[in-house]
Amino acid sequence: MSESDTTITKTTSELDIDGDGKVSEKELSLHERRIDTQRTMAITAMVAMIIAPLILFTPAISVDRVSALSDLIGLFFIAMAGIVGTYMGASAWMSASRK
Repeated sequence: MSESDTTITKTTSELDIDGDGKVSEKELSLHERRIDTQRTMAITAMVAMIIAPLILFTPAISVDRVSALSDLIGLFFIAMAGIVGTYMGASAWMSASRK
């Protein structure tokens, strides 16, 4: 069995949810939907990290309120960066493992 056969078998077994040895259209669509959902989550987190400072720097929010929420805002950015970083790292790892 060559390396490409091993990769195809491994990929097929990961996608085969019901364990019948065949990847159906439903199983493939579930996999694609999961990937699209993860991508959407990462894009949403990145957009939130861009929009949040723009909102915080507007005169509509007082400096006192931003100071009071500074710890929470820091946690927000750490969480959003974690989502984006995890998505990018997992994507890079998966593409490197296919080669």
